[in-house]
Amino acid sequence: MRSTIAISILTLSLGLASVAAADPAPSPPAVQPARKAPSPDEVICTQEQVTGSIFPRKVCLTRAQRAKLEDEDHGVTMTSHGQDRTVGGVTP
Repeated sequence: MRSTIAISILTLSLGLASVAAADPAPSPPAVQPARKAPSPDEVICTQEQVTGSIFPRKVCLTRAQRAKLEDEDHGVTMTSHGQDRTVGGVTP
Protein backbone atom coordinates (compact mmCIF):
# COMPACT_ATOMS: atom_id res chain seq x y z
CA MET A 1 0.00 0.00 0.00
CA ARG A 2 2.75 2.41 0.94
CA SER A 3 4.67 1.58 -2.21
CA THR A 4 1.59 2.32 -4.34
CA ILE A 5 1.17 5.73 -2.71
CA ALA A 6 4.88 6.46 -3.08
CA ILE A 7 4.80 5.48 -6.77
CA SER A 8 1.71 7.67 -7.32
CA ILE A 9 3.36 10.67 -5.65
CA LEU A 10 6.56 10.11 -7.64
CA THR A 11 4.63 9.82 -10.92
CA LEU A 12 2.61 12.94 -10.15
CA SER A 13 5.70 14.97 -9.26
CA LEU A 14 7.51 13.83 -12.42
CA GLY A 15 4.46 14.74 -14.51
CA LEU A 16 4.28 18.23 -13.00
CA ALA A 17 8.02 18.74 -13.49
CA SER A 18 7.78 17.81 -17.18
CA VAL A 19 4.84 20.19 -17.70
CA ALA A 20 6.71 23.01 -15.99
CA ALA A 21 9.79 22.37 -18.15
CA ALA A 22 7.70 22.25 -21.35
CA ASP A 23 6.07 25.67 -20.77
CA PRO A 24 8.81 28.29 -20.87
CA ALA A 25 8.11 31.74 -19.51
CA PRO A 26 6.12 33.84 -21.98
CA SER A 27 8.31 36.14 -23.99
CA PRO A 28 7.51 39.85 -24.02
CA PRO A 29 5.48 40.95 -27.05
CA ALA A 30 7.45 42.19 -30.03
CA VAL A 31 7.57 45.95 -30.33
CA GLN A 32 5.48 47.12 -33.28
CA PRO A 33 6.97 49.94 -35.32
CA ALA A 34 4.95 53.15 -35.17
CA ARG A 35 2.54 53.59 -38.08
CA LYS A 36 3.23 56.50 -40.34
CA ALA A 37 0.42 58.92 -41.07
CA PRO A 38 -1.27 58.14 -44.39
CA SER A 39 -0.08 60.24 -47.29
CA PRO A 40 -2.59 62.87 -48.50
CA ASP A 41 -1.45 62.09 -52.06
CA GLU A 42 -2.42 58.41 -51.88
CA VAL A 43 -5.11 57.59 -54.45
CA ILE A 44 -8.08 55.58 -53.18
CA CYS A 45 -10.66 54.12 -55.57
CA THR A 46 -14.19 53.19 -54.50
CA GLN A 47 -17.33 51.91 -56.21
CA GLU A 48 -20.22 54.35 -55.82
CA GLN A 49 -23.82 53.66 -56.69
CA VAL A 50 -25.31 56.05 -59.23
CA THR A 51 -28.99 56.98 -58.89
CA GLY A 52 -30.99 55.59 -61.82
CA SER A 53 -28.37 53.01 -62.80
CA ILE A 54 -27.73 49.44 -61.78
CA PHE A 55 -24.02 49.80 -62.53
CA PRO A 56 -21.69 51.29 -59.92
CA ARG A 57 -19.23 53.99 -60.92
CA LYS A 58 -15.54 53.77 -60.02
CA VAL A 59 -14.36 56.99 -58.34
CA CYS A 60 -10.66 57.55 -57.69
CA LEU A 61 -9.59 60.48 -55.51
CA THR A 62 -6.61 61.31 -53.31
CA ARG A 63 -7.04 61.44 -49.54
CA ALA A 64 -6.81 65.25 -49.69
CA GLN A 65 -9.56 65.45 -52.34
CA ARG A 66 -11.80 63.14 -50.28
CA ALA A 67 -11.26 65.25 -47.15
CA LYS A 68 -12.15 68.42 -49.05
CA LEU A 69 -15.34 66.84 -50.44
CA GLU A 70 -16.36 65.61 -46.98
CA ASP A 71 -15.86 69.10 -45.54
CA GLU A 72 -17.93 70.63 -48.35
CA ASP A 73 -20.66 68.00 -47.90
CA HIS A 74 -20.78 68.70 -44.17
CA GLY A 75 -21.21 72.42 -44.85
CA VAL A 76 -24.06 71.76 -47.29
CA THR A 77 -25.76 69.50 -44.76
CA MET A 78 -25.49 72.08 -42.00
CA THR A 79 -26.87 74.79 -44.31
CA SER A 80 -29.80 72.66 -45.48
CA HIS A 81 -30.80 71.98 -41.88
CA GLY A 82 -30.73 75.68 -41.01
CA GLN A 83 -27.75 75.35 -38.69
CA ASP A 84 -26.01 78.39 -40.17
CA ARG A 85 -28.95 80.74 -39.78
CA THR A 86 -30.01 80.24 -36.17
CA VAL A 87 -28.40 81.54 -33.00
CA GLY A 88 -29.73 79.88 -29.91
CA GLY A 89 -32.90 78.88 -31.78
CA VAL A 90 -33.65 82.48 -32.86
CA THR A 91 -33.48 83.37 -36.56
CA PRO A 92 -31.76 86.74 -37.08
